Amino acid sequence: MRVEGAATSAHAFNRLRDIASDEGERPLLNEQTLTQLKSLRLDGMVAALTDHATSRAAAELRFEERLALLVQREIDWRDDKRLTRLLKAAKLKVSAACIEDINRRASRGLDRHLITALAGCDWVRHARTILIIGATDYAT
Repeated sequence: MRVEGAATSAHAFNRLRDIASDEGERPLLNEQTLTQLKSLRLDGMVAALTDHATSRAAAELRFEERLALLVQREIDWRDDKRLTRLLKAAKLKVSAACIEDINRRASRGLDRHLITALAGCDWVRHARTILIIGATDYAT
């Protein structure tokens, strides 16, 4: 039963691939696929499929390449959604602050190499904690 189901799934998968390359049946397949992807909460893939449907360059890619792009788009979408949620939960006072806006005048005594190293976020990857103290020199 399991082997039979796998063969049926492989056949269906191959059929979908063939239909996806057939421009005549593409709109129906896309609408059904978009609905199914939405029900699976794969919104990144929905966005990618919608973008790729209008792109001639994407249509020229092999099936495996397009699938890889769809999967990568889903991963990126989830990462962006997670980051947005975490930033909102952090309730940062200055949410638009960025490393490029640091005032590095000599009188502040900031080590440019240290700031660059901290911006690389290796301390996060190594599960280390940092504490930055001192005047912020932030003007609202």
